[in-house]
Amino acid sequence: MANPNAAPVLFDRALLRARRNRALRGKPATFLLDRVAEDAAERLQAVLRQFKSAADIGTAGNQLRTRLLDRVDQLAAVDLPDIEAEPIALQPESLDLAVSALAFQFVNDLPGALAQIRRALRPDGLLLAAMIGGDTLTELRQSFAAAEAEYEGGVSPRVSPFADLRDIGALLQRAGFALPVTDVDRIVARYDSAFALMADLRGMGATNVLVERRRTPTRRTTMLRMAQIYAERFADADGRIRATFDVIWLSAWAPHQSQQKPLELGRGGEASEAIVCPVSHQQIDQMRDQRNVCGGHRIVAQFVGADPGKLLVLARDHLAVPASADIERHQQMKIVVGMTGESERREAGFGDCDSDFLMQLPDQRLFRPLTSLDLAAGKLPQAGQRLAFGPLRDQHAPIGVNQRAGDHQGDAVNVHDR
Repeated sequence: MANPNAAPVLFDRALLRARRNRALRGKPATFLLDRVAEDAAERLQAVLRQFKSAADIGTAGNQLRTRLLDRVDQLAAVDLPDIEAEPIALQPESLDLAVSALAFQFVNDLPGALAQIRRALRPDGLLLAAMIGGDTLTELRQSFAAAEAEYEGGVSPRVSPFADLRDIGALLQRAGFALPVTDVDRIVARYDSAFALMADLRGMGATNVLVERRRTPTRRTTMLRMAQIYAERFADADGRIRATFDVIWLSAWAPHQSQQKPLELGRGGEASEAIVCPVSHQQIDQMRDQRNVCGGHRIVAQFVGADPGKLLVLARDHLAVPASADIERHQQMKIVVGMTGESERREAGFGDCDSDFLMQLPDQRLFRPLTSLDLAAGKLPQAGQRLAFGPLRDQHAPIGVNQRAGDHQGDAVNVHDR
């Protein structure tokens, strides 16, 4: 009898392993994995500690381990099991660090996997992982759906379902992690055609492994129509098509008594001390450097002042900035937004700003337009003012922009020509 509490089996993990092995034997496409490995090394630079024992969980390839060798004394590769009922080969409280790159998106029981990793971490151990999620391959999904509906009278699952950013944060809390942080790095790859994109997916070992996938060959007319629709809807002026990859970054800590905890509420439901922070000051310092923009810049949003006559109380400990009710208790709040890159730093501050804008600042997707702000001139948008897009390097030469980040149609996203 089937267990009603068992996680649904969405992915054929045996087929996934076979396709990844085939990709390694052929011409692997590793540009996403290379980028994630580089970013993981940068993020760990903000953590001022040496890790004695670490595990790379489920990553296909050795790029991540190669990047992290100087940060850990022992780094082992641990496979994710093909059968969900089998546990991950980790001993309880055996790790100071657990990392993973582009593997969790194909796990059927992700809550269970995260719970096992949480048990394998020692108190105050760190999980740092990147997985595909969000709107990844939305262009391919839409093109296949339109072509199948037109030529075959129905739609079959072609692209895997991906988790949302908020869902991942909730799963970390459910697994028992403390101080969870999630953000999204959007990467846009450009190709000559949809078939070139699909060749890259084969090189990643990331073609369709859904259990409910269509088992019969796709008609030639359907494939050609899909490529045509893709080019019509998602091509740039030069004829090259775009493919979106959203990399969700998740970091969290195994609970420890030294970590910041929500303050107990006093009479009337108010906090009994001055400030309730979602993370400790040490963790705030560590996470600031994780706000990467276009690979080489980091945006820092920091509260630097408030009305000295009142205490700032964040009653909602899960929020990174005050809500409107919190802000109303202050006459003025000052925010400093700073950008660093290529040894240059620029800052600008503003006060009495729109609370809705403040609530959006921690959103990684909204950080990226800040690369186009006139920070060198000390200007920030006023409430209700639309952010102006455009490459920062065209405004002020002293603030360099990492050349890996392409400038395409004014969007501050990472664009790779394939």
